[in-house]
Amino acid sequence: MNARVRYYKQYCQQFGVDPGNNLTC
Repeated sequence: MNARVRYYKQYCQQFGVDPGNNLTC
């Protein structure tokens, strides 16, 4: 699960998207 969150965070940083509350599935 941590790997997915990390990947998502990187995606957000690259596209400038706000992670929001979706980090904790």
